[in-house]
Amino acid sequence: MVATFNRRALLAECLDALLSQTEPMDEIIVVDNASTDGTADMLSSAYSGRVTHVRNRENLGGAGAFSRGLRLAYGRGHKWFWIMDDDCRPAPSALERLLDVAARNPRALYGPRVLDPKTGAPGWEFRSWKHGIGGLLAIPSIAFNGLFVSRDVVASIGFPLSRLWIYADDVEYSFRARAKGYPAFIVYQSVVYHPTVEIYGWVRIGRRFLFSIPKFRSPDRAYYQVRNTTFIIVRYFNLVTPRLLLGALRTLVCLAFSRTVPLRVLKKALVDGLLFPKSDKDFEATSGAAE
Repeated sequence: MVATFNRRALLAECLDALLSQTEPMDEIIVVDNASTDGTADMLSSAYSGRVTHVRNRENLGGAGAFSRGLRLAYGRGHKWFWIMDDDCRPAPSALERLLDVAARNPRALYGPRVLDPKTGAPGWEFRSWKHGIGGLLAIPSIAFNGLFVSRDVVASIGFPLSRLWIYADDVEYSFRARAKGYPAFIVYQSVVYHPTVEIYGWVRIGRRFLFSIPKFRSPDRAYYQVRNTTFIIVRYFNLVTPRLLLGALRTLVCLAFSRTVPLRVLKKALVDGLLFPKSDKDFEATSGAAE
């Protein structure tokens, strides 16, 4: 399933790549977050009969779109689920390679090796591939740019948390799976092309870099990043790596001292993250049980 919002051209590239897979899919579900750029018209004309189009009445964020799409796919009885954003472009054999590995051990999360489409450079999590064994790399979390999961795992852990809205919803989903004993792996032979997102802007004097400032398009986006990361660290503290903890602290300090985001927004994000969710019952009601 693919989540999309106002990126018609990128969505078309993604769908063309999905329709060209060497392992055909039973169904391609596009969850449209109320796009206004002609996405609906494009899907009804160019992809009629080949894609299932689900349109939300409002923008529910990436998390809301992924949750709705996975719920729909699960309800239709599918056995495997491949989840991605509209700016992903899977290589022709990406799904076949994932299925080859996952079919041997369906009780895990899998993801492709993600490369930048312009440079071919790997994302940060794949730059130390020497640690991989047998074409697999154990990793703390897999992004929603090609996460591959079986029905059995979804039945056990549920669906993405809609209320996270954007940022780290995929991290939470991976941590939830790991908390129930399902590891996460990257499959080296499976490749998805996805633009590298520069999340830091460097401050420097001359040629000397001093420190970096997280870049967000709006204070609202910074709020979701800080809130969701805080929630994940609190809820899954026993699974949190020092790298994630230090990275979260570094981001918070940089935002606070750079004043790119009002301190009241950061304070609210921290408080909301600590209180979200308020109980296990609230958490289950938010994520939804798969069965």
